[in-house]
Amino acid sequence: PNFLQVSFLGFPRDPLLRKKWIVAVRRDEGKHFTVTSHTKVCSRHFTESDFYASYASGRMSLKQDAVPSIFNFPSKRATAKRKPPKERAPTSAVCQVQAADTVATPLHICPQDETSSHQTIEMSSAEELPSPVCSQNHEQVEAEADGGRLGKLLTELESTKEKLVYKELKLEQARQQIEELKHAKQELFRVKRELELAKEEMKKLQKKVGVHFSVERFRHSCEDMRFYTGLPSYAVFQSLLKFMNPGDKGENVKVLPMGLRTDTSYAGRPRSLTVENEFFLFLVRLRLGLFEKDLADRFCISIATVSRICITWTSYTFLHLTQPPIWMSKEQVQEEMPAAFKQKYPSTRVILDATEIKCQVSSSLALQSATFSTYKSTNTFKGLIGISPDGTLTYVSSLFPGSISDKECVRQSGFLKLSFDEGDVVMADKGFKIQDMLSDINVGLNIPPFLTRGQFSEDEVRETEDIASLRIHVERRIQRIKNFHIFDRPIPLSLGPIINEVWIVCALLTNFQSPIVRPLDE
Repeated sequence: PNFLQVSFLGFPRDPLLRKKWIVAVRRDEGKHFTVTSHTKVCSRHFTESDFYASYASGRMSLKQDAVPSIFNFPSKRATAKRKPPKERAPTSAVCQVQAADTVATPLHICPQDETSSHQTIEMSSAEELPSPVCSQNHEQVEAEADGGRLGKLLTELESTKEKLVYKELKLEQARQQIEELKHAKQELFRVKRELELAKEEMKKLQKKVGVHFSVERFRHSCEDMRFYTGLPSYAVFQSLLKFMNPGDKGENVKVLPMGLRTDTSYAGRPRSLTVENEFFLFLVRLRLGLFEKDLADRFCISIATVSRICITWTSYTFLHLTQPPIWMSKEQVQEEMPAAFKQKYPSTRVILDATEIKCQVSSSLALQSATFSTYKSTNTFKGLIGISPDGTLTYVSSLFPGSISDKECVRQSGFLKLSFDEGDVVMADKGFKIQDMLSDINVGLNIPPFLTRGQFSEDEVRETEDIASLRIHVERRIQRIKNFHIFDRPIPLSLGPIINEVWIVCALLTNFQSPIVRPLDE
């Protein structure tokens, strides 16, 4: 490589190639050397063949399998030479040297006379040893000294043994205490767990005792059931719940984008309320229009749980109530038709009307314009309601933006695709200018006459009064739907994904109420 352009190269990521580099640089990974992303090798340690030639950029590119090989390491390690051994001296000479080097030991020699004092001599050679008698005394003194030291060592040994026995006893006591602490810790953990379970059970019992607002409280009062649920009695409430078949523990109340969940083995999170009280909460939400915070306090659950229950039961109830067809056949209509219709409008198949509910104003100008109703002078959703002559709800459409006309609402709702028979007649308000569309399917239209002259004729006035007296039933049905007070306030845009389901469910629930047309009305 061009050594005028020196670069530093990081260690490769491949473990085998990295190991080769480490071996090449003669370093071992450990406490004092660790290969990191900052560990580099100078490009001068590679041969020219280790690089790709790049004349365009002038930069060096290292080959993938290159290993550094240029180092100034010595070929062999220098070994320290051992000095030649010295010649051994004779054994006698060694003894003499050792004797000469020995430190003189003071000895007490025997007195030569009674008045002489003890004298100390220093032994410097073997020739100056004392007499045999003094040697014996010397050995006796040394033996006594050794005996004293031995006794002292034995005493220390006994003391050490006693200390060792004491330490072993303390160690055994400590082991026993450790075992006792382990057992105590396990027992403490068990007691804590039992206490937690007891607290959870107590909370559940407190909830059951504290939940005064439940279907069980109002089951014996038809008036209370009508007020809170819109259903005439607890028996109807139970029948409707049985028809929807939510399961004993609500395991069937699972709604997926494609419809009902078929796999009921998974029951979801544990429920805070019974299935009956969940359905009761949902109906109270629709009937009274209570806020989620209010319902959470009444049922002693969280706001999130209230929201989940309402959304789930809305979809679940919608899917079940829309399964049976509500459109009545011509024979059924004729059989249940009141006498007033049979006398004046016997061919009437359905009485049609439109109604609007307020909605929240969107920040989007396009949505504001689409939902603004010139009739209500506010932002609304519009829906169609159709009843049979006896007052039974036989048709309910989805909701449309409030700016749409009644005629366009009929066109888009699918009303014209219903199974009409030839000769059927639709009764509606004069705002429904749909005669041309009904003529295409051989269906007639009864609407109040329009004022074409200065005033209505006597026949036109009578016809207007007759149609108005019969159309009043569809207005009463609409009023029953709006008695679900969730429609009292403007519908928030957050309910947009399920507002159609809420609207249709409330409309269908009115069919479980008392009849619109009673025998006295006939």
